[in-house]
Formats: sequence, C-alpha cells, structure tokens
Amino acid sequence: MRWVAYLALWVGVIAGLVAAQGPTNRPLDANVDFEMVFDIDRDNGQVATGVQFRNFMVDLRHRAAEPDCLVGQLPILPRQQDDNIRFFDIVLRVTEGAVRLRFRRDNFYLIGHRIEGGNNAQWFECKPDPKKDKKGKPVIRAPWITGAQWLDFGENYQSLQHYAGHGRKDTVLGLHPMKKSVRDLAQSTKGQPQARAYLVLIQMLSEAARFTDLLAHIVDHWESEAAPEAGMIDRQNAWGPASELILQDPNVARNRLSAPLEQGGIRITGVTTLASLIQFMALLLQVDRGLNGGNGKLGRRSKAGQCKAPEAGWVPNGRPLLDILSVKTWYNLPRKYELYGKIWVGDSPDMMTKIYSLPVSESHAIAAGPGYEIPLNFNGVSRALSASNHISIGLELQTYDIPFGDKISTGTIEWDAFGNAGVNAYDSIQTERVDGDTTGYAEVEYIVMSNAAQAHIQLVMINGDDEDPAQVFGTVKAEYPMPRGAPRPSKAQGGDAHENDGKTITVTLLPGVEISPQQDVPKGGKIVLRKPFVVLPWDQELTLDLDLWDHNNLLSNKSIGKGKVIFAPEFEKSSKQIVKGEKGQIEVRVTWT
Repeated sequence: MRWVAYLALWVGVIAGLVAAQGPTNRPLDANVDFEMVFDIDRDNGQVATGVQFRNFMVDLRHRAAEPDCLVGQLPILPRQQDDNIRFFDIVLRVTEGAVRLRFRRDNFYLIGHRIEGGNNAQWFECKPDPKKDKKGKPVIRAPWITGAQWLDFGENYQSLQHYAGHGRKDTVLGLHPMKKSVRDLAQSTKGQPQARAYLVLIQMLSEAARFTDLLAHIVDHWESEAAPEAGMIDRQNAWGPASELILQDPNVARNRLSAPLEQGGIRITGVTTLASLIQFMALLLQVDRGLNGGNGKLGRRSKAGQCKAPEAGWVPNGRPLLDILSVKTWYNLPRKYELYGKIWVGDSPDMMTKIYSLPVSESHAIAAGPGYEIPLNFNGVSRALSASNHISIGLELQTYDIPFGDKISTGTIEWDAFGNAGVNAYDSIQTERVDGDTTGYAEVEYIVMSNAAQAHIQLVMINGDDEDPAQVFGTVKAEYPMPRGAPRPSKAQGGDAHENDGKTITVTLLPGVEISPQQDVPKGGKIVLRKPFVVLPWDQELTLDLDLWDHNNLLSNKSIGKGKVIFAPEFEKSSKQIVKGEKGQIEVRVTWT
C-alpha cells in the first residue's frame, strides 16, 4: 500500500500550494510593478498565523525596495517623483470575499481599493485635498487609478482619523481587525467603516513595512490584538524627515540624534542616536529634493552593488520646509469692525499649534477696508513645518457684532507632499483663499522650499543703555533671496537664469511698536521675537536688519542695536555677531538646522 502513502503525500503538497499566497493570474495594470496575495482564511478552517504574516511582510519589503541598494544598512524605496508613479497591489482574501489594495511603491501610501472577483472592477481612490487657485476655485488632480471613484476621505491621517472617528492610538491591530477590515471593504460599505478599515490596513501593511518594531508588535499580538504604542506613532510621524536625516548624514553611528531631531523637528520617543533610530526602521523614503550636493543622486555604488551615502566629499543639503509669510483678511465694510478667532498650523496629527488666538472678549478694532494683515505669533512653534508629509493650516476668523457676527474665514488649507503630487508648487510664493460667508475671506501666503535651511535666531542683550533691565522695542527683519526656481533660458546670462533671480523675501520677526508691547530684558537675557526662526534656501545668505531701542519715560529713547548682519547656512552649526547702537549692543546668534 506504499502508493497510498505517496498519494497522501502529494495531496498534502497540492493542498499546501493552494493555500499559499499565489498570484491571481490576472493581467496587471501597466503602472503596477507586482502583486502579492495574502490568504487570511485558509483551507480546512485554518487562518494565517502571525509567523506567516511576518514572512509575507519581509518578502514585501524585499520586493518593493530598490534592488541591491542600501543606505546605513537599510533598503530604500524607489525615488519619489510627481509623474510616472509606480504602484504595487496586495490582494487580501477571507472566506467572505477579497479586496485588492493599491499602494504607491515609492512611499507605501495606500491610495485605493476594489472588490476582487466577479464582474465588479470598480476602483475607489482616496480623495486628495483640493488646492485653490487665486480666484478661490478648487483644483483637484485626476485619479491615479483610471476610472476610480473618489472616497470621502484622503490618504493622510488627519482625514482618515476624522472620518473614522478615532485615531491610531485607538486602532487595534491583529488577525481579527484585519479580517474585519477586508470584510468591510469587500462588502462595499461607505463612510466610517471604510475609513476605519483603511486605518487598520495602513498600520498593518504600510507602517509595518516601514518599521520593524511595529511588525513585531503585530505578530506578538496576532490573535490577542493591540493598538500601536505611543513611541511607534511618534516614529511613524517622523518617517519622512528621519529618512532624509539618514540619507544626508553618512556618519549615522557617531552623531547624536538631538541636533538632527531639532533640525527636522521630529518627535521620536526612546531614541537617543541615529544608530538606534536605524534599529527601528526597515525602509527609507527617498525624496528627490536635491539630496547629496543637490544632484538628486544617492551616491556612488560599492563594488558589491550596494548604494551608499558618500563618505568623502559629502555636501550637506537642506530639506523641504513650508513657511507662512502672511495671512490677510478681506472684509468689505465702510466702517471699523471687531476681529477675533484663531489660526493654527501643524505637520502631524499630534502637533497642532496656534499662531493667532484672540477670544471674543479681546476682539480688537480693525480699520475699514480690505487687506488687513493679521499679526501672527510663532512663539509657540518651536520649528519650521516639515513639507516631507502633510501640513494643515486652519482658520476660524469672525467679527464681533450684536446679535451675530460674520464668519470672515472658516476652513483649512491642506498641503500633502504625496497625495497632491503634480499639483503642489515648490519654490514659489502661493496664495490660497479660505472663504467665510458672503462678506469676507482670508488669503494665506506661503512658500514651500524644496531645499531649505532653518535658521533659529536669538537676540541676547549685552548692554541696553546701561539699564538692567532695559525696556526694549523696535524692529527686526529678515531678508533672503527666493529659491532660484525653474530654469529660464537666457543667452545674456549664459543659460543660467532662473525664474526667481533677483527676487527677495522679507519677514518681520519683531514689529516696530514703541509703547506696547515693550520687553523688560536684563543683561544676558533674550529678546522675544514674534517669529524665532526663518526658512530660507540652503544655498542663500540670511540678512538680519535690527533697529532696537531702549524706551525712556522722561528722556529720549536710545538706540541699543542698529545695523545689518549676514549669515550663511552651516550644517548643524551656530555663529554669532554683534550689532551696536548709540547706547548699547546686541549679540545675534543663529543656529542652522
């Protein structure tokens, strides 16, 4: 009866092959590089184990990364770009049905899904945030998936968490949440169940591919379920900027992480060195923003074919940053009006900071006419906004009146590095309109620099008219050239002309108000600036123009610092200069990140 044993053996092999993750044998779309299939429910009533899921994810990382390319011993995704975007598909199957998920290969963003099987070929894609032109008309890109219908939500966490009704810290992960998510999508539900399904699948597929500790956390709690820990969420928020730091710095094992963290403004829990950060990361994001000398290349390849950051001749570079230049209200009344409200900014779901906040009890009179510039205060913002991911600018501005005031501006501006590829504008000043009711609106002027430096500025009192403290007021302005922008052919300039040549940006860091507010600044103390940092192109110089005074009630005011000083970006370095006045001097300190 030996043939019976052989028959049983081959039956077992065939059954194992059927249960394995195999291709669907359907032709892939032209811009899809590969597909992978994961059977959550398997034959004989079995379900996938945590070990099988881990092996699937390790294989996914290997297939998605650039071949034979390591930076700091880490694989890296293909270069992110705004056109010719490449994708991959993951098919998840349960007993009740299956869904096909589509991801961007260059950043692992989940962008859409469709129900797998049968005659239903309708795709659904995450809806990108609309951009507004100068006339306030929304502009939205075409779907990346041909014929796709827009979902109610976008692929960024702000939008997903809003529609899901909870955040990542409340999103449990594991076998059963994954099964439920597939069932919800396979049954073509809408609204909250879809958003919650996307939150689960993004954590279990996109984020678990990026971070080793999250994948281990999911596997350890495969059947018992668990939400991601706080430190894991912090690292997720920092994935883009952290990838840039690692790509920029070849000496990752020796450098302390504190300075780079301040540079990128990343909040990472439980990490003290770049080397230890690498222990958590499984894939690097490759943002093409002029890394390594501005040539857009990672660096030379070793004899083994591994792509490494250059160890010699390395030129530090900047990173994409967004800077808000002004917010103006347009409210056409023939008389003065009382304004109050708030404006806030943030570049992660957990970091939203007010830059203007005035309760109704403190509403202040605004002169009649359009174009009032709101006095923004960035003191609560410790750093510039990282444009490696998603940024929100929110406005709630109203007039105080009896019985009811008017809403001048209510809404948000969303800047998404990934979801709005092809629509985003770099290195040029953008003006977006946020409407209120029919009587008013606000205009936000901002710029996203593709290769920027952040200058953190401190003004230290050396002598203030021999007073201690001195009553300081005056003006501090920062000026710098705009990013050069797109090339503009010019024979007169040897073909090296660019669209922004000769243009500058001026930012007021301290308004010149004499009576109020004054600052009592002791010797060695710091003068509080309305905006303590400046964003400028990495290859340009910063000019600071000071005109500071000590206020006297009886005698004339005395100049304690008047003049201009120039600083050039120096990677992770600080420098200082002295500005003198008639009766004092100020030390100007600039730290570059």
